[in-house]
Amino acid sequence: MQPAVKQRALADVPTLIIDDEADQASVETASINPLIRSIIGKLPKTTYIGYTATPFANVLIDPKGDDLYPKDFILNLPRPEGYFGTERVFGRDAVEGDEANGAELDGSNMVRIIPDDDVDAVRPVGKAAAADFIPTIPKSLDNAIEWFVLATAARRARGDDGHSTMLVHTSVKTDVHLAFKEPLRLHVDRLRKRVEAQDGKTLERLRDLWNTESHEVPASQFGLTPVDFAQVMDHLPAVLDRVGVVIDNFRSEDRLDYSTPGQVAIAVGGNTLSRGLTLEGLTVSYFVRAAKAYDTLLQMARWFGFRPGYEDLPRIWMTDELRHWFRHLATVEHEIRLDIERYESENLTPTEFGVRIRTHPTLRITAKMGAALPTYASYGGRRVQTRYFRPKDGEWLRHNVEAADGFVARVRSAGIEPDAALENGAVIFRDVSADDVLRFLADYRVHPDSPDLDHELIEKYVNRQRRSGHLEFWNLAIMAAPTDTHGTVRLGSMDFGRIVRSKLRDEGVERADIKTLMSKDHRAVDFMAPSVARKKGEIELAKARDLDPDARNKGLILLYPIDPHSEPDAANKASRRALDAVDDVIGLALVFPGHPDESSQVRQTYVAVDLTDADVEVEQAEFDELAGVSDDD
Repeated sequence: MQPAVKQRALADVPTLIIDDEADQASVETASINPLIRSIIGKLPKTTYIGYTATPFANVLIDPKGDDLYPKDFILNLPRPEGYFGTERVFGRDAVEGDEANGAELDGSNMVRIIPDDDVDAVRPVGKAAAADFIPTIPKSLDNAIEWFVLATAARRARGDDGHSTMLVHTSVKTDVHLAFKEPLRLHVDRLRKRVEAQDGKTLERLRDLWNTESHEVPASQFGLTPVDFAQVMDHLPAVLDRVGVVIDNFRSEDRLDYSTPGQVAIAVGGNTLSRGLTLEGLTVSYFVRAAKAYDTLLQMARWFGFRPGYEDLPRIWMTDELRHWFRHLATVEHEIRLDIERYESENLTPTEFGVRIRTHPTLRITAKMGAALPTYASYGGRRVQTRYFRPKDGEWLRHNVEAADGFVARVRSAGIEPDAALENGAVIFRDVSADDVLRFLADYRVHPDSPDLDHELIEKYVNRQRRSGHLEFWNLAIMAAPTDTHGTVRLGSMDFGRIVRSKLRDEGVERADIKTLMSKDHRAVDFMAPSVARKKGEIELAKARDLDPDARNKGLILLYPIDPHSEPDAANKASRRALDAVDDVIGLALVFPGHPDESSQVRQTYVAVDLTDADVEVEQAEFDELAGVSDDD
């Protein structure tokens, strides 16, 4: 058949192309990407649909060419019931438009921290060291192995005879993988012999580990039947007999094989285990291999998925840095989902908006940055708040108490006295001058991990707004407790009841992460009754401020006197600990009204594609408002 005849025949054939895992090879590679585009070019009636869990490279393709930029639609697929994803494991930060508060943002208590000293035992330093590297089994890896066999035995006690896998991923180097086989095999063999011999110290250690971990993540949390240590021990010898160590990389002869039922395997590998391959029954992950791109990190995280019947048993050992990175990625994903849902509700296409992706000071978004350009997000319509504190730095804490005391004293010296305390204990001072607010912000010390609260950036933004008649005056809210159950803090010669804000566990002693300082209803505390505000959503409250004739031109600054002890309540003891600060703690939050004419963009926080010359006519002012882009900076 002649080419022209073939082309005419194809013109009447509607074709659907589905590209699964469409994020890496499909985007700007020298082989697969041109082939996909060539197929599409030869089929006049074609629909191309790409599926991916990491869409970063896809939304940063140049939209002005004939590439695979998603010009017609981007859909946010709902998370399946029972799925363990980034957010459920690691928690996330609160973002604008978010309805979640407190414990909903904490994630599951399944991550265990690998100390820095242990990392040196399982990963060589430098490329040259890989060939001669001999790994040892540090305490953290020992705990991970012991928990793996205990958890597998617990699954057997519940009647679950499915595959059970442990992932050890410390390096991309195949020499390192191969070096692990014998130390791991010997370690498991020694444990098997000690259990067979009923060694007292070994059994006591295993019992303590089981009881501790079972308490940290209760089976009842997932509606599962608890398993006691005696039941675990009934199955532990048989599990230890079945444990195999498998090195799975392109050089290894043995590979993971799930064709035989009930496999129990410790899998060591790199790239072959980090993309595409499903690790059946993955229960424990020991992970120290760092990557510097969002999509690469998420693809290496094989622990996401379904864990039916053993949702309480998975554990992840990783470095503290990696844990924070994955938490950031959970926030990025949640924010992208919220943006896409908003654009869907407004019937906008991806050629009318560019999906914004929050940046990170250390990580790249993707190795394939495509047509990404910096996008600037202003403070307009936003709320920012302190979440990190230095609980053991008495001078730092005392300085902030004194700064808040001086701020309230200056407000009262200006003749401003508070309204009567609200039902939730909040006290409102109205029409505080912007100069007093900025003076306090310059004095108040924020943790270095709080770039949103950089006082120079806020001052720049506020002063630009003041030039157009906005933010000249502020309302000050002291978010005190309605009682003095947790003691009081004296600010401006007034006593305010302390509130409780416990910290996330495993944050160490140098930094306390309280996660969420303010509730969403606090953003309207100066113009709406708390009982009314609590019933409204985040976006509704933001719009309400802009519609209120008094609040729409004012900022709101909130101070939170926090009980230095701050013991978590019973419902949160598994994921939180007492703040245990050495002095009073003062939290800070700011709420900004939003203005449609706003053009003061001050923070490079996101990237997005440039849609200026895309094949669609969009009013530039409309695009600027949607994407938050400014010509001024």
